[in-house]
Amino acid sequence: KPSTLSYVYTYLVSFLSLGSNKISNEGAATLCEALKQCPHLRRLDLSRNSVGDEGAVSVSEALKHYSQLQYLNVGWNSIGDVGATALIGGLMHCTRIQEIDLGSNVIGDEGAMAVAEGLRNYPNLYHLNLCSNKIGDVGADALSRALSHQLHLK
Repeated sequence: KPSTLSYVYTYLVSFLSLGSNKISNEGAATLCEALKQCPHLRRLDLSRNSVGDEGAVSVSEALKHYSQLQYLNVGWNSIGDVGATALIGGLMHCTRIQEIDLGSNVIGDEGAMAVAEGLRNYPNLYHLNLCSNKIGDVGADALSRALSHQLHLK
C-alpha cells in the first residue's frame, strides 16, 4: 500500500516525460493506471517508445482524468487508426489541450478522419503534428475540411 507521502507527490505531478524508452503496450497500461492519481498532469510525453494501438487505448482511458492536460506527445510509436481514434476520444475530456503530437506513427485515413472529427472539440489547440504517418487522400481531405475551421492552429 502506498504511503501518504507518495500519494501527495503523485498527486502533485504536472509534467511527465518518458520519451525514448522501451515502454510497450503493457507498460503503457500499467503506467496509465498509476497516472490516474495525477489529476494535475499538464504535459505527458510518451514519444519514441513501443506503444501501439492497445497502449494508446490505455492512454485514452487515462486521459479522462486529466482535464488540465495541455500537451500530449505520443509521436514515434506504432499507433494506428484504432489507437488514434481512441486517443482523440479520450482527449475530449482534456478541455485545455493545446498541443497534440501523433507524428511518425502508422495512422491511416481512418485515424485521420477521427482526428478531423475531433478537432472541433479542442478550442485551445494550436499545434497538431501528424507528419510521417500513412495518411492518404481521403484522410488528407477530411483534415483539410476540418482545419479550415481551426483558425487558431499554427
